[in-house]
Formats: sequence, C-alpha cells, structure tokens
Amino acid sequence: MEISCQWKDCEFKTTFENNYIRHIYTHEYQTTKIKPTFIKDTLPKYSCIYPNCDYTCKWNSDLVKHNYIHTGIIPYVCPVEGCFYETARKDKYAVHKRIHTKQLPYICNFENCTEKFICRRLLNKHIRKHNGETKFKCHFEGCRWGGEKSNSYKKHLLVRHNFIKEKIDNINL
Repeated sequence: MEISCQWKDCEFKTTFENNYIRHIYTHEYQTTKIKPTFIKDTLPKYSCIYPNCDYTCKWNSDLVKHNYIHTGIIPYVCPVEGCFYETARKDKYAVHKRIHTKQLPYICNFENCTEKFICRRLLNKHIRKHNGETKFKCHFEGCRWGGEKSNSYKKHLLVRHNFIKEKIDNINL
C-alpha cells in the first residue's frame, strides 16, 4: 500500500510506514511548532502541526501516536482470518493477540481461585471483588450491591430500589 504525504505541495510517497513517519518529522521541524516549549520549567510540551488541530502532549511518542489520526495509518492489524481488530497502539495489540493464542499470563493468587486473565487491568478488577472493593457502592442501608460502572449502578437503583429515572439522571457520580 502506498502512503502519500498530506502536506500541501508535498509529493512524497512511500510504501514503508517508518519512512513516512520520518518524512512527517521533516515537516514538523520545519514549522518549528513541534519544538518543545516548557511547562512548569521541566515538562516539554509538543503540539500537533496539522491545521485546525489543537492537540498537545508531554511526550513526543504520544504525538507520533496522535498523528495516526491525521494520516489514517493503523500500524497494528490482526492477521487472524475473520478478525477485524486494528489499532495504532502496540500495547493494545499485544493484549488482543492473547485472545487468539488463549495466553493468560495474569493469574489470581487468592486461595482456591484459578482465574487467569489476558491483561493486568482485568486481574486488578477481579482482585477488587475478592477484597470487597468496588468503584460504586449502593448507599441504601442493608444493600450490599457494588459494581464497576456508573451505568450499572444507575440500573441497580432503578430496578432494585424503584428509583425514578429522572432522579437517577441527576445523580453526580
């Protein structure tokens, strides 16, 4: 697949993503908008140089990932037939591949628990259940419901405690 530079009056074309990214940097440095400025005297700030885009970040690597939005490049595409997963993030792709390989490297260490997970985030969520920790807890006396999502909590209030939908929508979580 050939990739063309989107900059005005630039005719650069390549079939290699790395060459394209290196080329984009030449435009970024020419415009000087990408050069670091400093926040709180220590943290560099990078800005997107595409027209009408106000994106800023602390790290150049975040800016490179952001540029995929403008270029349309999605570097990580799942090769498994029938799977249409694609992402610009290497870490997300690594986790996704475990779905197909059935690799579950994160194991719960609680006694008599054999649960395994594809990523640390899911393991931590599971461990919170063992510890009785939840992000959202029901405030009704005697109700032990707890959950991870605000929408689940609102549904619980509606179904279990006969809350009126209008009152639920006004709850600040």
